[in-house]
Amino acid sequence: MYNMKNNITEKLNTVFNKGAMDKFFYGPLYPIYVALFITLAFAANASLVGLLFVSLIATVLFLCYEDMTPIIPLLFLVVLCFRDYNIMNGILGYIFLAPAAIAFIAHFFIYPIKKIRIGKLFLPLCGITCALFLGGILSDVNNYSNGLITAFTIGPVMIVIYLFFSLYVKPPKDFNIKNYLCYLLVILGATCFVHLSIQHIHLDIIKDTLFIQSELGWGNTNCAATLLLISIPACWYFLTQVKNIIPVFIILVVLYTGVIISGSDGVLAISLMFTPIIAFFVYRKIDRYHRPIYIKTLITILSILITAAIITIIVYDFDTLLQSLKPRFSDSSRTKLYQEALDLFSKYPIFGAGLGYQNPELPTLLGVRLYNFHSVLFHVMGTMGVIGVIAYTFYYTERLKILMHKNNTFTLFITIAFIMFECYAFIDTCEFNAIPLMSVITVIITIVELTNKKDNVEPLPLRFNYYNKIIF
Repeated sequence: MYNMKNNITEKLNTVFNKGAMDKFFYGPLYPIYVALFITLAFAANASLVGLLFVSLIATVLFLCYEDMTPIIPLLFLVVLCFRDYNIMNGILGYIFLAPAAIAFIAHFFIYPIKKIRIGKLFLPLCGITCALFLGGILSDVNNYSNGLITAFTIGPVMIVIYLFFSLYVKPPKDFNIKNYLCYLLVILGATCFVHLSIQHIHLDIIKDTLFIQSELGWGNTNCAATLLLISIPACWYFLTQVKNIIPVFIILVVLYTGVIISGSDGVLAISLMFTPIIAFFVYRKIDRYHRPIYIKTLITILSILITAAIITIIVYDFDTLLQSLKPRFSDSSRTKLYQEALDLFSKYPIFGAGLGYQNPELPTLLGVRLYNFHSVLFHVMGTMGVIGVIAYTFYYTERLKILMHKNNTFTLFITIAFIMFECYAFIDTCEFNAIPLMSVITVIITIVELTNKKDNVEPLPLRFNYYNKIIF
C-alpha cells in the first residue's frame, strides 16, 4: 500500500506542478476564484457548468492532496451555483459529478487512514441520527418514507462530513487554519450578498420573472440571510487581527446590506441585537495586540456608526414600519404551527409524528419538501418527541463544549456566530437544512475541535498569517 501511494504520488507530481499548486490552493485568491465562478454560473443560469467546474477541481484535490483543507471552499460554495435543483433530475449532473466521486473513493486508497480518531461530535451526531430515523415509528402517520431523505442528509451525511474532515484536515505547519476558516465565511457571506443583489435587480428593477419572490434557487432568501448571519462575526474577528481595518469595515457594510436586502426580519433583528455585543468584544480584544489608540478609537466610532445606520434604516419611517411588522410578528402563522407541534408531541410523546408528517388539512407537499414548523425546538418536539429532545439537547451541549473549550479570540467570535445562528433557528428550522447550512456548521465545529487539540499553538495571530499580510 505504501509503495502504491508513492508511485501514484510521483506520477501525479509529474503531471501537475505541485509547488505552483500549493501556492495557489493555499493562497488567498483560490477561494475568491471559486466564488466568482460559482456566481457567474448562478447569474448565467449555467448550474451544470458550475457543478462541472467544482467537480474537476475536487478531483484534482482528492488525488493530489492528503490534506483536505482546500476542499472546504468547494463544499461551502458548490450549491450556490444552482438556480433550480430540478436540473439534477437528469443524468448529466451525475455524469459531471462522477470524476469527483471516483476520486473521493480513490483518496482513501492513496492516503489510507492511519488511525481512526473518534471526536467529541461523533456520538451526538449518532444520537440525532437515531432520533431522526426513529421519529414517527409509533405514530399512525403514513408518510414516514417522505422524511427519509432529510433524515439521511442531516444524520449520516453530517457524520461522513465530520469524520472526513476530522481525519484529513492536515494543513501545512505554518498555515493559519483559524483565519482561513473566518476568511472563507466572509467570502461565503459576500457571495450571498451578490446573489441577493442579482435577485433584487431582476425582481425589483428589471421586473422580470427569472426569480421567484424570496427564492434564489439553491435556497430561499432566509437561507442566504442565515449564511450572512454566520459570516458577520467572522468579519468582525478580523478587526482584532489586521492593521488596515478599512477594508474590513467595507466588507462589514456589504454583509449588513445583504441582510437588509434579504428581507429576513429575524436575521436583521438578531444582527442588530448582537452588533453592540460584538463591537464590545472587539474593543476589549484589540488591546492584546497593542494597536495604536487611534485605531481602537476608530473601531469604536465606526462600530457606533454601523449600529446607528442599521437603526436608522429600520426606523426611517416608523409608522410604515409598525404597519409592516404587525402582520409579520403578531402571528405569522407560527403560533398555529407551534400549537400543532405541541399537539403532536402530546399525541406521540416518545418518537413524535416523524419527519414525513404533513397536515392533512393542507395540500400535499410534493417531492422531498417537508412540513415546516418554523422552529427547531417545536420541529424536534413534533416530529421526534422526547427521544429527539434528548438527542438534540446532547447535540447542542457538545457543540457548545467544543466551541468554548479554549478561551481565545477565534473561539470567542465563532461561538458568537454559532449562538446567533441558533437564535435564528428558534424561529426557523435551520438545523434541518443539510446543504448549505448544516454542512457549514459541521465543518466549523470540526475545525474548532481540531484547533483545540493543538495545545502548542500560540495565541493568534500566528507567525505566518497569509490572509492578513496578502489581503489586508
